[in-house]
Amino acid sequence: MKSKPTDSRLSGSEKALENEVNEIDSEMVKELREGLDKLEQSVPVFSPNLHWFEEQILQHRKQLRKKLVRDLLLFFTIAAIVLSLTVASMLNIPSVYMVFQIFACMLVPAALWWIQRRRKVGA
Repeated sequence: MKSKPTDSRLSGSEKALENEVNEIDSEMVKELREGLDKLEQSVPVFSPNLHWFEEQILQHRKQLRKKLVRDLLLFFTIAAIVLSLTVASMLNIPSVYMVFQIFACMLVPAALWWIQRRRKVGA
């Protein structure tokens, strides 16, 4: 990688060109800073107070807690129904239980194949 030549190696026209580039760069920096200052002055900075943030967090936590309780109740209700039906069919009518088991053993691989195929088509 070439190193930048020092000022002693530059000719007169190269020094003049470099000075002109430096002046243009400094003017651009000055204009950018002025533009940013104008932008900062024209757009008011508003930061809500701490109380507002705390209220938002509390509301969000309450919503999450309600959703968690609802989801857990739904899960345990469905689990209880499924287990009750499974035990009832296994104890009362073992042939129906065996049919359900065979059906489930066929359904799971078919569902996994369908999901995998759908992912490949969507990708």
